[in-house]
Amino acid sequence: MNLKITHSAKFQFIKGPSFIKTIRLKFLIIIYLIILYFPCLAQTPEYYGTNWGGDGLANTTIGEYAGRQVDYRFRAEYSGYVTKLQVYLMYSTGYGSGTGGKLTITLETDDGTVNHFPSGTVLTSVTDNNPMSYGGKGSDAVLYTFQSYAKLTQGNLYHLRFTNSDADPINNYVSLNSLYMESGLTSDAMPTGNITDLAFLRHEGTKPFLVYTEYTPIFTIYYSDGSIQGQGYIGASIASPRSINGSGYKVRSNFTVSGPNKIINKVSLRLKKISGTDALTVRLEDSGGTLIEQGTIAAANILTTMTWVTCIFLTSHVLSSGSTYHLVLNTASGSTYQTYALQDGSKEYGYIPMFSDGCFQYTTNGSTWNYENDSNYKAQIYFSNQTVSVTSISVTGAGGTNTITTNKGTLQVVSSVSPSDAANKTVKWSIANVTGRATISATGIVSAIGNGTVMVTATATDGSGVYGTFLINISNQVIPVASIVLTGVGGAVTITSYNGTLQLIAAVSPSDATNKTLTWSISNGTDQATISSSGLITAVSNGTVTAKASATDGSGVYGTLFIAITNQANPVSKSYKVPEVLIYPNPAHEFVNIRIVEPTLVPDFLRIINLSGKVVFQNKVKPDSRDFQIPINLVRGVYIVVMGSVNLIQFTQKLIVE
Repeated sequence: MNLKITHSAKFQFIKGPSFIKTIRLKFLIIIYLIILYFPCLAQTPEYYGTNWGGDGLANTTIGEYAGRQVDYRFRAEYSGYVTKLQVYLMYSTGYGSGTGGKLTITLETDDGTVNHFPSGTVLTSVTDNNPMSYGGKGSDAVLYTFQSYAKLTQGNLYHLRFTNSDADPINNYVSLNSLYMESGLTSDAMPTGNITDLAFLRHEGTKPFLVYTEYTPIFTIYYSDGSIQGQGYIGASIASPRSINGSGYKVRSNFTVSGPNKIINKVSLRLKKISGTDALTVRLEDSGGTLIEQGTIAAANILTTMTWVTCIFLTSHVLSSGSTYHLVLNTASGSTYQTYALQDGSKEYGYIPMFSDGCFQYTTNGSTWNYENDSNYKAQIYFSNQTVSVTSISVTGAGGTNTITTNKGTLQVVSSVSPSDAANKTVKWSIANVTGRATISATGIVSAIGNGTVMVTATATDGSGVYGTFLINISNQVIPVASIVLTGVGGAVTITSYNGTLQLIAAVSPSDATNKTLTWSISNGTDQATISSSGLITAVSNGTVTAKASATDGSGVYGTLFIAITNQANPVSKSYKVPEVLIYPNPAHEFVNIRIVEPTLVPDFLRIINLSGKVVFQNKVKPDSRDFQIPINLVRGVYIVVMGSVNLIQFTQKLIVE
């Protein structure tokens, strides 16, 4: 025996962009008590309100025409076992005939093709041999129990196929009611959903199934764990549209927020323009009528047929749980708009409740607010906190310029972000040196460094990955010297021949420095070598010198190189003798041995110096020390071993560390 549902829990869940309303009632008795004493509980949605559109009710006969079948395609909101199905049948004269036929409903899987037709694989079914026997009202919400439980998987597509297997379906049939949308646009019927997830399909004879976008299924599916899902709006008050005109004729959605707080930044509403050019005023106020925010929608943006339009608030608002609010629509007396309400079928027929928080109201005198029949009629209005992503960014220079022509000049760059209602319009600035050089600040100020071209990029920070670029040409920049590195020809850092020379080479950075002219000098022992204006060192006497090359551009930058000089005694004098010292192994790795062979050489210090003139090792030498070992803990390179007494250098030799 089929039973009619006479009561449904007032419990709503709008799950993000998905449009199928679902309810999980794990403990039916507890939930029932909560419903009696508290407003309905709702998860914080991406959409809040009546995010459905409709213009009335439409029927489709199951039978009457040869081979006619209807299919409801839906996406499962839960994983679980389906036990029952509630649909809206019509069987009065003209809508039903004869015995009503033999109505069979099969729950099937999706065929997995791009068409998403029913596959023919039946999970469960139910057959009604007498669909004309429900109370004589002419129509009813009929609750069917499937022959067996069918397991559904959350996120998968399934189909409810309706067929008439009567021997004479042309004369014995009933009708299946659906919510009707005059425009036939999915964006009107399901502004936050899509046609894949919920659709009405029909075929006749041998023709394939076709999607009828003007129809939205009316149904409720029951799971064994108490979860339900479906679509419960069963019509619209199109016969009595309510006008919006002047101070007397207004409409509003009156709602009390259940569940957690809702964060909203825009509201969408469905209506049409009758006449006039005055803007529609959208007023969000609290239960006492105090204004929270007011916006307008231009008359030019509202069509003369029912359509959705959106008002964007200047700031986000929190709709607090348990608080009552009004969204009031009005306009000047010179213009008229119209809208009408959707009927929630939960009260009269026991369908899944639709936006239990709110109801549609209207006034014809500006002060007395009336229901549209009762509180089960809902305004075609919904709020949103959906963020709008950036789709494009253009970058320009202040004053329309794309050049910097003064030394160390700057240019402010500006970003233009689209769309205008993007939730996050901030950008992150970066710069790439193409042939020129520049920096950019966090606020988009470009500071020139070097001549040439640079590319500025403004990247959206909302995660969209969108960016815009802009080329800037830079000229007339004075580029200072940043560094000078000195080397000897062939890498030499010693002069070992009498009166020998060593040509130094200076590498100036950056390569595009405006003035690369240098001045050369010798320090730390100027009596031991001379240096020319071109960097040629000439040895004078033994010792160490530091060559220096200084920039002449005022930057104060210079570079130095340590040079060791030996064998500068007069070669004619036979009394001169180079001290004999053995250094081994050379190249060295972990240690080096030093043996002083020359008996007249009695040093009191030993130093190891790198090629920059820095002492990296030093130690005192005892007078009786002639043979000793030094541990090596140096990076690979060339060093100079220096020995002497007090301030006199008596011996130098190159040491290679590997």
